[in-house]
Amino acid sequence: MTAVLKLPVQEVPWPQVGSETRALINRLRFHASLCRASAHLDIHVACGLIDPNSGEDTAARTLIRVLAQALDRTPVWFRPGEISLSFDERWLAQVIEARRGEDFDSFLFLTHRRIAGDKRRLFGMLVANLACAAT
Repeated sequence: MTAVLKLPVQEVPWPQVGSETRALINRLRFHASLCRASAHLDIHVACGLIDPNSGEDTAARTLIRVLAQALDRTPVWFRPGEISLSFDERWLAQVIEARRGEDFDSFLFLTHRRIAGDKRRLFGMLVANLACAAT
């Protein structure tokens, strides 16, 4: 017989994320729930569809539809309004914060750790489009 050690789970909600980014992540969660039934979009095609005047909704849906391809795996999204963040949501929030704050060193570090080389520039364009549209 083996004993199971149960440790308390400490959740640290929204670390180092501003209120604007919190609201944006909640809106992205909503779009992610709507896009589950949508077809995934190739990241190269998506960048050809970028229109800086299209607005936040279009930028968010485009990023959501290509995020799985950019990460080479399906991201984990929590329900809108959830207090805690998944690892993918926390990472994306930090990427958006770095882009908004024009902290390009952090932006490059975060994207180089999880996005393949041939997709980094395209992913950066999608994040920049979303960050500009959401402000």
